[in-house]
Amino acid sequence: MGFLGCNKEKCCNSACFKMIRQVAEIVHNWAVENYGEGYSLKGGCVEASELMVKILHLLGCENAKTVDGYVRLDNPDDGEEALEPHVWVEIPCGGEFLYADATAGQFNYDMDAEHAFAPVIVCKEYPYGVTREKPDDV
Repeated sequence: MGFLGCNKEKCCNSACFKMIRQVAEIVHNWAVENYGEGYSLKGGCVEASELMVKILHLLGCENAKTVDGYVRLDNPDDGEEALEPHVWVEIPCGGEFLYADATAGQFNYDMDAEHAFAPVIVCKEYPYGVTREKPDDV
């Protein structure tokens, strides 16, 4: 069973969610210490996500995995792509998943205020602008 009773049927329960959030916050603090805050986190998402997966695996959440995808920027700089590559963690649970991101705040420099990311995100769906697939319109 592992990870606070976390299995495919119960992965999204509140105890599991809380523990994943705590791990994401610890990894975020580690990333800030190593890279800096905000834009300085750019590029640190790979290492932070890999660390988060290692910790979750040690805690018994063996189905956690890193995922490559993109974040659509609201206000890219001149010559900058409207999509930035990004890596985060997903924890599948039945037909759902938890999205866990310890470095999302790195994109706030190019996001409208209403779309700004929290420094740590754990939720059951992709936040605004986050996608696994590169859209055709970019």
